Amino acid sequence: MRQCTNKRVRGFSRLELATAIALIGIASAILLNKVFYYQEMTEKAVMEYTVISLKSSLRMRMASMMIEGRVQDFGLLAQDNPMHWLEKMPPNYQGELPALAPDRTRPGNWYFDTVSRTLVYQVRHGDHFREDASGQKRIRLQVRLVQNAAETQQSKDAKPLLANVVLVLLEPYRWF
Repeated sequence: MRQCTNKRVRGFSRLELATAIALIGIASAILLNKVFYYQEMTEKAVMEYTVISLKSSLRMRMASMMIEGRVQDFGLLAQDNPMHWLEKMPPNYQGELPALAPDRTRPGNWYFDTVSRTLVYQVRHGDHFREDASGQKRIRLQVRLVQNAAETQQSKDAKPLLANVVLVLLEPYRWF
């Protein structure tokens, strides 16, 4: 800053002011870019946490059914909406919707497609998300009953088929 001969302070020159504004603008742009990046990372983490919670809830349901001797009812889980397994629904769950109602859903939310029996998450902050085969930014999951053929011997003691229920990702996704 410059000083006059009579010891009075004049303040910023126009060049100093322009430089300060430019530096503040650059710092703000960098900060804003980082905020968006971490916002997207947070969305991904929350989505993955929900999937982990769903898989854990599925295992708990299966264990409960095994204890009750209802292994034959595993097929019922494959027809169920996975969100019903959670103790508390996520705040961004929009409910059960038919397949032809994508206009009723908002990005950043889950919904259960009642026609295809799939759980769908629509990505909100997807700058680093690669679109699926249909060109949409979404993640689709489905509950499936998997039959595992047990090894059988050539005797009359053939073991029955064992069943397992899994929550599978319908299409691999790439996010970051």
